[in-house]
Amino acid sequence: MNAITFLIKEHRRFRKNLAIISEQTTNYNAKKRMFADFCKDLIIHEAMEQIVWYPYFKNNKKLKSEVKHLLSEEKHADNAIKKLSNLKTKEAWEEKFLDFKNDVEHHANEEEEKLFPNVKEILEEAKLEQIGKELQKFKNSLIKESY
Repeated sequence: MNAITFLIKEHRRFRKNLAIISEQTTNYNAKKRMFADFCKDLIIHEAMEQIVWYPYFKNNKKLKSEVKHLLSEEKHADNAIKKLSNLKTKEAWEEKFLDFKNDVEHHANEEEEKLFPNVKEILEEAKLEQIGKELQKFKNSLIKESY
């Protein structure tokens, strides 16, 4: 599967899981458990992007600032995860989770609307296919390590 298609599928899964976690009918303790699982998945996704995906563009003048911006957003997400994990009240957690959800969705949208169209202009389909395989292999190796 091509890298962009692979990453878009990941983003769709993240959006779906965030929507489930944010549902008002979901029990608070269940939300926190789902969030913990979500965070493991997101951390694997971020590592995959940082180690496999973004290095292909770090020296590209057209994409360098966009990649730098996206990497800073991922660092912000890591900090938000830590803060959410330490919150004690349901109300505080729900409020911060909503901010986190919006930030993750914003990040995915930026990748899909700004980065991916530019990447399609720079890389040929064969290269995108190769990177897609690398992303999947890297993700699978991290999943095996974490379980």
